[in-house]
Amino acid sequence: MANVLSKSNIANSNTIEAWQVSQSVDAFTGIAAYDITISGSLIITGSTNLSGSTTIVGGDLTTRGFSNATSSWATNVVNTPTSIVGQYTVIGNPTAIAGNLNINAGYAVIPSGSTTVTLTHNNLNGKILGVNCFTSLAVSSSFISPNLNHFPRINSLITSQLQFSITSPHSSSIEFTYTIIYI
Repeated sequence: MANVLSKSNIANSNTIEAWQVSQSVDAFTGIAAYDITISGSLIITGSTNLSGSTTIVGGDLTTRGFSNATSSWATNVVNTPTSIVGQYTVIGNPTAIAGNLNINAGYAVIPSGSTTVTLTHNNLNGKILGVNCFTSLAVSSSFISPNLNHFPRINSLITSQLQFSITSPHSSSIEFTYTIIYI
């Protein structure tokens, strides 16, 4: 269990000890593990790397990333998958639960004039479409196509490269969301 910052013995007229100052330095430089709770707004300037589990409660996530995202991060989040790993529940009387079900979900665009977009998902290495990797996609309800030739579909999975395609070039870009379920 991580340490908790302490205000022990910090009061008017008391001497501040070195450990009382150094615990904050240790917490914010990562020298020692501390649980940090922030109440109120948080503004971060510069790069941010998250490792471990991340839980977002409330808020507004859009298909392109966090709402109000700015700078290059907001444009780079397109085609970046969100991964969810967990157990699945079988309805009925299963003899055994095989293991974890993994889900990648994301947003992608087939640019105007193109017929394909290829996304790299390193965790799909060695997977075979329809055997241990299943995909689906959805386009906006406002998407209008005269025929299915302009509707995106999953074309292939070669190593970690998942390719979505349309039959012929389209005059405007086609945005879609995708879900990959794999074991």
